[in-house]
Amino acid sequence: MKHFIFALTALTMLSCSQEAPRNVAELCDDDPSTSYAMPASRPCRVVFDGFDTPMRSYRVYSSGEVPAADPAGWVLSGSHDGRKWVELDRREGCVFCSRFQEITGRIAEPSNYTAYKIEFLPREEADTVAVGDVRFYERDREEAWSGFVYPAVDFEVLDPQTEGAAIYATLVQDPGAYVRYHTRKVAEILFYSAADTMNTVGKIDYTLKDYAGVSAKSWCTPTSSSRKGLEAIQPTGSFGPASRVLPTPCAPRPGCSTLRRSANRAGIGSTAIRRPDFSCSG
Repeated sequence: MKHFIFALTALTMLSCSQEAPRNVAELCDDDPSTSYAMPASRPCRVVFDGFDTPMRSYRVYSSGEVPAADPAGWVLSGSHDGRKWVELDRREGCVFCSRFQEITGRIAEPSNYTAYKIEFLPREEADTVAVGDVRFYERDREEAWSGFVYPAVDFEVLDPQTEGAAIYATLVQDPGAYVRYHTRKVAEILFYSAADTMNTVGKIDYTLKDYAGVSAKSWCTPTSSSRKGLEAIQPTGSFGPASRVLPTPCAPRPGCSTLRRSANRAGIGSTAIRRPDFSCSG
């Protein structure tokens, strides 16, 4: 009898110790740089509660940790009472194109759940799972943009031996996907949906070069050209002095627009634009 009571007590204590944390501050502060890390050796579950309206989509952001700590996928569940859970979305084979980038998931059957639980799946041989942020939305963030046509990207680093190139590679794991991500972000600022009439950009030539400047752009529809000054990329992951302006890479001519601008605290790889492979299967 004593052995039975001891075993029951041990199981109860184990169950309590593995209870999923709720509303983790680092995941709820709209700041992916404040990441939350979990040991990969045990279930990586987090609960978000306090909802009073149905959620229709959500986003998971990568952290500033090494890509090996990114979740390989996750399972999202919803609950009306915090006890019985219904699986709402499952993602596998997830790959983030850069640090602090999101993957958007859709909740196909929304309901008035008061709580949502995410179990993050670790990568093979990973010691930890780190996540930058989790956000929920009352509207479907993908519905209006599922038909967006992404351009082809020709990415080139002309001076890979520089410190700026090394910093860029640390922050951006898939430059082509990262540039495509930002083309959609620009479209989301300028248009209501992918169905709106917009200029076609079939290809973007994106170059990193070692020279004293921040960025320069030109476009001759349907091809756009962008240069980044590696000297301006700082260890903080931001661009340098806002006073630096580059010469335009091509002279103005009919059908060819040019843009010169200085970058003031612009994000890595995004002077005029601010999002992929936000890829997963699910």
